Amino acid sequence: MQIQATDSDDPTAGFTFSATGLPAGLAINASTGLISGTATTPGYNAVSVTATDSVDASESGQVGINWFVHSVIVFTQPKPQNGAIGDSVQLQTLDSGAVPGYALSYAATGLPPDLSIGCATGLISGWLWTPGTYHVTVSAHDALGSTGSTTFIWTVALPADRGATGHVRLDPGHMCLNDAGNRSANGTPIQIWSCDSRRSEVWTVVQDETIRIHGKCLSVDRRRVNSNGAKIVLSSCTGSPNQRWVNLNGDLGNRASGQGPFRCLTDPRGSMRNGTQLEIWMCNTGGDSEWTGPAEPILSLLPRKCVDDRGNQSAAGTAIQIWTCNGTAAQKWTVGPGLGIQIHGKCLGTRHDRMAAGTPVRLEPCDGSRSQTWIVAPSSASFTETLWNGASDATWCIADPGASEANGTQLILSNCFTSEPGDFWHIP
Repeated sequence: MQIQATDSDDPTAGFTFSATGLPAGLAINASTGLISGTATTPGYNAVSVTATDSVDASESGQVGINWFVHSVIVFTQPKPQNGAIGDSVQLQTLDSGAVPGYALSYAATGLPPDLSIGCATGLISGWLWTPGTYHVTVSAHDALGSTGSTTFIWTVALPADRGATGHVRLDPGHMCLNDAGNRSANGTPIQIWSCDSRRSEVWTVVQDETIRIHGKCLSVDRRRVNSNGAKIVLSSCTGSPNQRWVNLNGDLGNRASGQGPFRCLTDPRGSMRNGTQLEIWMCNTGGDSEWTGPAEPILSLLPRKCVDDRGNQSAAGTAIQIWTCNGTAAQKWTVGPGLGIQIHGKCLGTRHDRMAAGTPVRLEPCDGSRSQTWIVAPSSASFTETLWNGASDATWCIADPGASEANGTQLILSNCFTSEPGDFWHIP
C-alpha cells in the first residue's frame, strides 16, 4: 500500500512517514509512505499513519485505516459418509485457522434432504430419508474475511429390512395382510387372510415408510395411484412414493396419492374373506381400511430421540419422555384405530383428562376418553407427522418442550401450529 500526502500551501513539500498499529510483519517506508511486507498475525488492526513536513515538523497530518488480516480456514477432510434411510445423523465438521475472538459462520450445500448444519456450530444433524448420492460442500467464514471449505460425498441407501416386524392386522375381523402363496415375485397379489403364524404374514414396517416381506415392497401401480380400485402387489423396492405408506390414524395412506385426497389400503367392499386382493380407495376411516401394525418406535425430528415410557413401566401416571432411541420395550408403541397410542396395555393421555397448554402427557388406563384420542396427521415436513388430539376444543399436540434433546424431558401438550422440531414425529 502506498500512502501519499500533499500540503495545500506548498504542493512541492516533502514528507516523512510513520505508522502505528500496523499488522505484524508490515512496515512503512519513512521516505515514500510505502507499506509493505507479509502480515504474519491474523486479526483486526487500527492503523494510524502520520505524514510530517520534512522542513517544518510542526506541520503534519494523519489518516486512520481499519486493517483486517484474515487467515485460511482449513477443514479436516471428512471421510465419505454412508447411511441408510431412517438413520439419524450428528456429524461435527472440524477446522483450524480460526482467529481467536472471531466466531465462524458455517454453511453447507448439497446436503441430503432433512439434514441441516448449525450456523454457529458446524454440526450437521437430522435424519436420512431420501436415497441418493450427494456432493456436499461445507464452508466457513468470519468477520475478518477468513474463508475455507471442504467437499465430500454422502451416500444414502435404501435400508435393509429394518423396523418393526409382525402382523399388519385389519381391524375389526382378525384378518391380516398376506402375501399370496408366500412368494417374492414381482406382481404377487397381496390379500387378506385369517391371522396366524405363517411366514406370508410376517411384514416389516421400515423407517422409509415401506412395508416389506421377502425383500419386496407393498406397492400400487404408480400410474393408478389416484384411482379407486388399483390393485396391491409386491414389487422390487425403489423408495418411490407408490411404495410408501403413512399411518393416518390407522388408515394406511399411499404417499403417491398425497397430492390430492389420500387413498388408502382397503379390503374392497369390506369383504373380510380369505383371499380377497387388496386395493386402494378413498380413505374413509371405516373398518375396511383400518390397520394396526407391529409395535414400533415414535421418532422425534431431533436426531436419535424417541418417545419413551419412563422406566418401562405400565403403571397409571407413568411419565412419557424423550430419550435416546435404543430399541427397548419402553419405546415400542402400538398406533391403531380405536387403540389410541398404547404401550404395556396403557394409553397416552393426561391426568383427569386435562386439555391445556403445558399439561404433562402420561400413561392412563385405556378408556377412550378425549385425552386419549390421537390423530396422526401428516405435516408439511418430509417424513413427519403431528400427534394431534382430535377430541379437544383447541388444537393440542404432543410436544417436546423447547425441542429439548435432554434425556428425561417430559412430553406435554402444546399448540400444534408451530415450527419447533420437538413438535414433529415420525411413525415408520
